[in-house]
Amino acid sequence: MTRNHPSSIKKTFIGIPASIVSLITSGGLIAQGDAVLAAVSGGSDSVALVTMLARLSPHMGFSLAVAHLNHKLRDVESDEDQAFVEDLSRSLGLVCHSRCIDVKTYGKENGLSLEEAARNVRYAFLFETADRHGFNKIATAHHTDDNAELFLMNLFRGSGLTGLKTMGPTGHRGRVIRPLIETDKETLLSYIRDNALAFRTDSSNADVSFLRNRIRNDLLPLLETQYQKGIGRILTRTARILGEDEIFLKETVDALFNKALVCVKENSVTLSTAALSGCHVAARRRIVREAMFRVKSNLRRISFDHVESVLNLLATADPRKTVRSLDLPDRLRVIRHDGHLVFRLEDGPLRETPVMERKSHTA
Repeated sequence: MTRNHPSSIKKTFIGIPASIVSLITSGGLIAQGDAVLAAVSGGSDSVALVTMLARLSPHMGFSLAVAHLNHKLRDVESDEDQAFVEDLSRSLGLVCHSRCIDVKTYGKENGLSLEEAARNVRYAFLFETADRHGFNKIATAHHTDDNAELFLMNLFRGSGLTGLKTMGPTGHRGRVIRPLIETDKETLLSYIRDNALAFRTDSSNADVSFLRNRIRNDLLPLLETQYQKGIGRILTRTARILGEDEIFLKETVDALFNKALVCVKENSVTLSTAALSGCHVAARRRIVREAMFRVKSNLRRISFDHVESVLNLLATADPRKTVRSLDLPDRLRVIRHDGHLVFRLEDGPLRETPVMERKSHTA
């Protein structure tokens, strides 16, 4: 099938916002011959996404199918969501790959929050489905308001640049695409209304016990109406700038990390305290986080205070007068010894060093 020029696609699908078509085509998110798996929950955003992709598919020459995960979190509502998405897929002439997984039980068994468990299970399902059925792209319905929510959540948690950069048009090494990431919620709702599309409403979105819901339902509308119109786009732009800064800083700090690196073993990383002390404090924080990541394979449960505690250990003038080791989450122990800072994963559980017991020093 011959792929149409982007300008002709824009004219053919005048109902689809031009910015979305441009991002998909000129932005290179989807090419002729791609096999795209659309993640569809049944909510307004994902319904808008899959109907747009279904209209573009025959003209751009890519294949399309749907994936839906029933999280089993809302009893009969979850089952109705699944039935809705399967019916929607049939009406669009698309195959729907659906599965049921008890996310709450998975979270309890793995010591994860409900949100983290749902995300892990969802992406595992999407990648497994894509691999099994030969899809090279996974399309999600994230938009600018999602990015704004994520930005604010991470800001409130005290995240650095890594957390504040949020989501771009692609993720997971280009495997995940986000065609709506530069589009706001109101634009998507207008598309839904103009095309008289049915969608499901997740009742849990009104649960104010979740920080994300309070930001979505209370804070962002307040910022939009009382402080700055288009706040979602502005925060997304800010996040993109921070993401570009993050790439530059990571490349710079990687070189400093390699200079400080003494040795790497299966469960430990050793750094030179002299090399670390010669770095700016901002670089030291990043080097410490990198060492932790290499030992733990993640930074889950590692907070700013944990990193600062390691810097305090590094800055100790006389190691004989204070603690020379720290026990951190997930069996991670940090030891200062003979000009070295050793990050080691221990075999057994540790008694984590309480923050208030640590000596405070200027890093």
